[in-house]
Amino acid sequence: MKPLLIGLSLTMVHFLASAQCPSGSIVLGSQADIDNFSVNFPNCTDFNATILIDEIDGPVNNLAGLSNLNSISSLSIQYTHLENFTGLENLSQINEFRLFRNDQLQNFTGLEGLSEVLSFNVLQNDGLATTAGLQNLTNMGYLNLYANEQLSDLVGFSNITNLASLRIVGNNISSLSELTNLNTILDELYISGEPLTDLNHLAQSVQDFSGSLYLVNNAILEDVTVFSSLTNLEKLIIVGSENLSDFTGFENLGSVTGLFRIGFNPEISDFTSFSSLNSVGSLDIYENENLLSLNGLESLTQVSQSVYLMDNPLLSDIAAVENVAAQGLQQLVIARNTSLSVCDYDFVCNVIFDPDIPEEIQGNANGCNSVLQVAARCILGSQDQSLDLELSLWPNPAKDYVYLQSLNSTVDKVMIYTLGGALVDEVSSDRIDISNYAQGLYFLTVFTDQGIGQLQLIKQ
Repeated sequence: MKPLLIGLSLTMVHFLASAQCPSGSIVLGSQADIDNFSVNFPNCTDFNATILIDEIDGPVNNLAGLSNLNSISSLSIQYTHLENFTGLENLSQINEFRLFRNDQLQNFTGLEGLSEVLSFNVLQNDGLATTAGLQNLTNMGYLNLYANEQLSDLVGFSNITNLASLRIVGNNISSLSELTNLNTILDELYISGEPLTDLNHLAQSVQDFSGSLYLVNNAILEDVTVFSSLTNLEKLIIVGSENLSDFTGFENLGSVTGLFRIGFNPEISDFTSFSSLNSVGSLDIYENENLLSLNGLESLTQVSQSVYLMDNPLLSDIAAVENVAAQGLQQLVIARNTSLSVCDYDFVCNVIFDPDIPEEIQGNANGCNSVLQVAARCILGSQDQSLDLELSLWPNPAKDYVYLQSLNSTVDKVMIYTLGGALVDEVSSDRIDISNYAQGLYFLTVFTDQGIGQLQLIKQ
């Protein structure tokens, strides 16, 4: 039995040695630290914590000392003199990979064995020109390429078929042709500051996309027809597309759960391609210098959060939002649209006369230049609706009491305003005590189960 016990002991010692890695995260701050890694941990192949490589104690120019590694939980490389990744040929899997400000980095040579990166973040590596070296990558979750000013291709991601998120921001990517094998993007597509005229190579990956879509500061983007299959989105932000003249491609979009933002698009004049859009979270339309109207948004009936119409100098027609329901809205701002003189549509009027919804109306043309101005026009312009609801006051003029008669609707509440738009009273009875009112003209907004009516009252 003794030789057997010795054999078991030797086997256990060998097993422990083969699994030997640092017990936690480490910082490799110099070339010597990297070179000594293979000496200090000769049998470490699968590192289950974070490795940070940073030139804290001296230059770093190669990774040969990490050649035994097959997998790393988290690898962050920053501020080094690396030109490529020679030395990591055995590395096949990284959960989180971050490259930041490695200005000498030119490509990904040395990572040909890498097949899986769950989160890949390549940030501000000024010399990086190509993603060559990553062609064996097949499994990826999050891809974030940010401000690598010389980076002009995506060839290293040509075999990726599925992504949770794709962010390409501030590089020099003029074509997405290497992404034609990408079948799915689940959560987010963010394209910003790239010299792209169209996004047509993403056609397959956005076929069933319903996440958040950001198109920001793409100066020469002129074609968004690739999105013709979209019916629902979490967010839609199109900002700073100087060459985009229309939104052709969004004809089937029916809802945006969160933010719908259109801003700084100087060639846009209306929203005719959004004819199917019926609900958004927040409607945010601002700084579109040639926007004339909101035509195309006539199907929009529900905005659950806020409406911002701001700084569109030629906007003169917002009738398309007439059918939006005010109930549940959290805020309305109509500001600095210097050609907009008519705001007293049902939607805006209903917001103004709802005390639970804050509103700001200012800086527009006369007629839509203040809340009080619009409120007066709402009251004066809705007498026909009061007749349709068959509402009347008796006696009128009156001194002490006035009675509200409604022949074809049930009254929920009545709100009473001065000529200047100040709220005087709110009642829920058909008998209204006006004995303490000052003499003059008052406007009554009557909320019924059939709609909202307006009446005038003279207090003697």
